[in-house]
Amino acid sequence: MPQRRKSLARIANEQVRFGLAASWAGLHVSERGSRADCPECGSEQAFRGYTDHGFCHSCRTRFSAVRLLSVVWQMEPEDAARRALDEIGFVPVDWAGAWQHAQRDPDPDRPALARALRTWCAANIPGWEDLQYERRPAGVLAACLGKLPYVRTEADCAEWLDRCEQVMLRSVGKAT
Repeated sequence: MPQRRKSLARIANEQVRFGLAASWAGLHVSERGSRADCPECGSEQAFRGYTDHGFCHSCRTRFSAVRLLSVVWQMEPEDAARRALDEIGFVPVDWAGAWQHAQRDPDPDRPALARALRTWCAANIPGWEDLQYERRPAGVLAACLGKLPYVRTEADCAEWLDRCEQVMLRSVGKAT
């Protein structure tokens, strides 16, 4: 079954938080529901604004971000959705961008790399159980782990681990 394309209003409701839409409409929201006059029917204190939606107890209308904005801005829902998405700077992914993203190699398992370095230290540095808490080795280990976000390819993984092993040995006085 072919996938149907999402409407602009549905995309906007997924991307624009209701609380943000309510602030654009001049309304306050809260977890327990803040009372206000209904933007649709005008009933006094009938509207309740929650963090994820609004509801009018007088006209029995449920408000999504787009529905609220279309009423307040006095425009069609699709136009309100387009304006709201423009306000937050949303740019939909095109097919070429989605295809390029799908072909990209997955990111390395950085927590596994961190565990690998710690395991290597425990196996190759005598007395690591105590040394790991000393200032210099702990600082060098932290610096190595701080470089993990820059590791992106398989070659980066091997190079990062190799260099970290070298500097860890130097940090405890074992020159390579």
